[in-house]
Amino acid sequence: MWQSPTPVHNFYKRELTGLEAWAHLFSEAWEKLEVDPEDLSMYGLDSFGRAVAEKHGDEDPAAVAARLYPECGEFYDDVYPPVIVIDRWARADPPAAPLGDADVPF
Repeated sequence: MWQSPTPVHNFYKRELTGLEAWAHLFSEAWEKLEVDPEDLSMYGLDSFGRAVAEKHGDEDPAAVAARLYPECGEFYDDVYPPVIVIDRWARADPPAAPLGDADVPF
């Protein structure tokens, strides 16, 4: 397993080692590469990082993130969860008649 030259700490200042450290550095590198980091699911990215660590754990996690971005294959839906956008103005046909008070059941 690749070792960071400096200790790796998570958000809670707990030192990470081995698989956890690799996945954490991988996730941080991916987040820095992402144009819109708010599109990422950090839970999905962490899970993806652990799966990638099993295959590429002997490589630098930042280099692996740069190489895979944004090609995450089967994990794409986990890393980039779909966002449902409802555009109320995109409706092709307007409603037939405006709603009245009697049409609303509550």
